[in-house]
Amino acid sequence: MLLALAGMALISVATGCSDTDEPVPVPDGDGPIVTLRLSVGINSPQQLQDSRAAGEYPAGYPYDFEPAATVYEGINTLRVIVVRPDNTVEGNARENFADYIPQEGNLYGPLQFRVKSDEVKRVYLIANEASIEPAIDWTQYAVGSTLTPAAAERLLQYNEWPTAPADTLAIPYIDNTGADKKYVPMSEFFDTFVEAPPANLTEDIHTQSATYFITRNVVKFGFTISAQDKDGNHTMPVNSFRVKSLAFRNLMQKSYVFPYETSYLPTKASNTTDFRRVVIAFTTPGLNGNLVRPYYFPIEAMRFGVNAAGSSYAATQTYAPELYFSETFNNTAGNRFDIDVELEIEGDKGPTVKFYRVKLPNLPDFPRNTFVKVNLIMQEESLTAVVDVIPYISVSLNPIFGFQQIKPTEPETLPEYP
Repeated sequence: MLLALAGMALISVATGCSDTDEPVPVPDGDGPIVTLRLSVGINSPQQLQDSRAAGEYPAGYPYDFEPAATVYEGINTLRVIVVRPDNTVEGNARENFADYIPQEGNLYGPLQFRVKSDEVKRVYLIANEASIEPAIDWTQYAVGSTLTPAAAERLLQYNEWPTAPADTLAIPYIDNTGADKKYVPMSEFFDTFVEAPPANLTEDIHTQSATYFITRNVVKFGFTISAQDKDGNHTMPVNSFRVKSLAFRNLMQKSYVFPYETSYLPTKASNTTDFRRVVIAFTTPGLNGNLVRPYYFPIEAMRFGVNAAGSSYAATQTYAPELYFSETFNNTAGNRFDIDVELEIEGDKGPTVKFYRVKLPNLPDFPRNTFVKVNLIMQEESLTAVVDVIPYISVSLNPIFGFQQIKPTEPETLPEYP
């Protein structure tokens, strides 16, 4: 079952200075005014003490959740834009926050807006806006300006990829593997009815509070390699191998800034304080002016077995690069995502073994806020893999898919990209 955070103690994260683009005025008109007090939690809390899986999606593939790994997966800035039913912007404010790896139950905020009551507001959330490419000037949506749902839902985020030659590889949307790091962009929007204050209210201003989740706009990968004997015990294989290349196919260049035609499990409207949500349906920009490419991970340092000096490598090695990509809708032939792994037996003229175009059956699509873990298991002279698909929190997915088993002494020649 999906585990919710409702009813848990919610602790506000200490904030830095406010960076409101302009003072939020009291709206004109005779209608009652309400202070709307908004707080935000990231869609990826720490695991609860209950170790049960959060659910299954697709059917037969359990998932759980993975916490944020670095401060760059937290919120550095948070902008909230409040829009009236006639598409008039009623509030636009940005808050800065100190670096912080979000913990379970933490909230960012609150941000407060004085708004007209007795109507539905469209509330847009944008975190870490400086990392959105191409850059968007959010100050253009000042109080009194217009922001329509159609304009917001069509905003795009992408980085530039070469359009030729056709075999050019994908380029990560964010590459935090070096010294120059960016905060992961996040976004959401909600429709909230602001109630009119009670007629007998004696206070000057009535306050209404709301708590929302926000979703990371990107996806990422992690890999582990371990060695086991035929009984599943950790051991070292006789031969020593290194990962020569590891590729994931069909990564898309462009995505929408805000979730577009997106459905969640549980549903978005069911409880906005339940931060454990899985995207089960979404839409990406079409292929007109959009590119889909493979990506080779720089993974050559991963080795297992016994090296030439007779020393053993670590029984399990982990590779979780801070590389982030756009969500990708699976519109490929055969409705599949593929992964390629190329292994090289160390030593003089060691053969190369390729496991080519292996299907990931529990990854029907690759929505935002997904963390795909690929666990490679070297078992004597065959290779199998376990895939964990996670909405940024740890998913143990069974059943497992397997690479076709190829003995390292019998390398195959297989076609290359594209």
